[in-house]
Amino acid sequence: MKRIDRQGFTLIELVIVIVILGILATVAIPKYVDMQTEAREAAVRGALGNIRAALAIEYARAAVTTGTAAFPGTLTGTLFATGTVPQDPVTSLQKVVTVYDGTGGWVYDATTGSVTCNLAGYRTY
Repeated sequence: MKRIDRQGFTLIELVIVIVILGILATVAIPKYVDMQTEAREAAVRGALGNIRAALAIEYARAAVTTGTAAFPGTLTGTLFATGTVPQDPVTSLQKVVTVYDGTGGWVYDATTGSVTCNLAGYRTY
C-alpha cells in the first residue's frame, strides 16, 4: 500500500504563529501612533519656521526701506513665495487669528512678531 505524505501545519503551529503576530501587533501599533504624533509635531515646527523666517525677512526689509524696524501689521500671503500663508499641518487651515481660540491655523501678534499654532497640543512650539 502506498503511503501518502500529508504536508501542512498543525493546529498548534498555527496558534503559535497567531500568538506571535498578536504580540508583535501590541508592540508595533503604539510605536506607529507615536511616529504619527512626532511627524505632526515636525510638520508644525517646519511650518512655523517658514512663517517666522518670512517675518524676520520682512522685519529687516522694513528696517532698511523705512528706517524703522517693525513686523507687518497682519500676516498675509504676500510674505510667502506661494502667495498664501502656510497651512496648519494638523487641520490644513490657513487662517491667522490674533487671539488664541484653539480652532486651528496660526496665532500672530504683530507687536512682537510672535507666531504660534492655534491648537492646544502645539502651542508651545
